[in-house]
Amino acid sequence: MKRRRLAGWMLAITAAAVLIIAGRGEESAVQARLVRVSWGDVRQVAALTGRVAWQDQQLVYAYMPGIVADVLVKEGERVAAGQALVRLESGAAERAAAVWLRASDAYGKAAPDAAQEMLEATVIRAPDNATVRQVMTADSAMVAAGEPVVLLSTTQQEIVCTALEVDARRVQSGMDAVLMLDGEELCRAEVTGVGDVAADPVTGRMICSVTLLPEKPLELPAGAAVEADVWLAGRDGVPVLPVEAVTPRGTVWWVCDDGRCTEIPAEIVMSDEMHAWVNLPEGLPVAVGEFTEGQRVQEVQP
Repeated sequence: MKRRRLAGWMLAITAAAVLIIAGRGEESAVQARLVRVSWGDVRQVAALTGRVAWQDQQLVYAYMPGIVADVLVKEGERVAAGQALVRLESGAAERAAAVWLRASDAYGKAAPDAAQEMLEATVIRAPDNATVRQVMTADSAMVAAGEPVVLLSTTQQEIVCTALEVDARRVQSGMDAVLMLDGEELCRAEVTGVGDVAADPVTGRMICSVTLLPEKPLELPAGAAVEADVWLAGRDGVPVLPVEAVTPRGTVWWVCDDGRCTEIPAEIVMSDEMHAWVNLPEGLPVAVGEFTEGQRVQEVQP
């Protein structure tokens, strides 16, 4: 009796296994995005925002209020110390000077000197030999006393970025960077300095300045904002996969020739926001997503 029961159980188990295997063979494939290991670049970057500046920039101010009669220089022009940059309309100054001159009997030598200073104040001059980096006024514009009208510099353009301490700790002088404006690459640059960490007076966060030297002058005014990606680490021409193809476990779902998935280690060397550098053979097909061992997948057609 026991033998008959045992034989019955064995037949039932065998039948169930056959049904499972048959059913598995007929299971429908899950649609999935398939990617393949290919050659690419992996770069870890510190994304910073900076502003265009000049290493020794100097603002030249209007000495008195008035209306601009002539702008005598243009951006990029070399000027000598004492050269006229901007001339204001002199009518008001001439009238004021005449008043001082009429008062010469009361004020003696001081009156002519004051009158001459008023007339000279209508011409704004370069304090040193320099290059005009930015003209900040225009003909017929109103300017106030102490208002900047021209930006001068004698040396190279630079980009001054403000970086959070967590990013600045990884940045070093000599690192390469890419400068961008609205997502479009402008030129390469090099990190030339990293400042001391200090608390931001507004936010209280720990920040520091990072200075970049562009490989060529940018045709942007001083103060213009640009993006800078500082290359912290990376490698060109390595086997890569899209980062989304790698599971949180550091594995990938390899799609075998029969269309079934097998989870294998990816051996990630380095990754960035887009790619993961993996020690896997070129062309290896990988399914993006989560699957079960042996599950059949079918590539979604783009």
